[in-house]
Amino acid sequence: LERAVGRGMARWMHLSGQTVTAEDLHALGWIHDVVPVDQLRDRTARLAAELAAVNSSAQQNLKTLLSSIAELEDEHALDAELAAFGTNWAENDVADTLRTFLDARSTATSRTDNR
Repeated sequence: LERAVGRGMARWMHLSGQTVTAEDLHALGWIHDVVPVDQLRDRTARLAAELAAVNSSAQQNLKTLLSSIAELEDEHALDAELAAFGTNWAENDVADTLRTFLDARSTATSRTDNR
């Protein structure tokens, strides 16, 4: 718990006995989204479809990474993340994708500035 939310928050949660709401967990970054119960099935299906649509070698590398670092000490987890980043950078067109993104962003910014 301490590793996930920091020492102070972990101690507060342990000692206060306060119930942690979904909104609290969202604010702490523990969960991605909070939706009403009646929208949960639809939202889950949409998220699953979005994740399934991204089936690249980079995505596979990241899934492997996430499975492997859960129990590692921070330093070793960081080393694993850096190695995965290097692998993804080398195996995928990351540099080209970033250039395209930055070019598009620059074009959009210049259009806004010219108005």
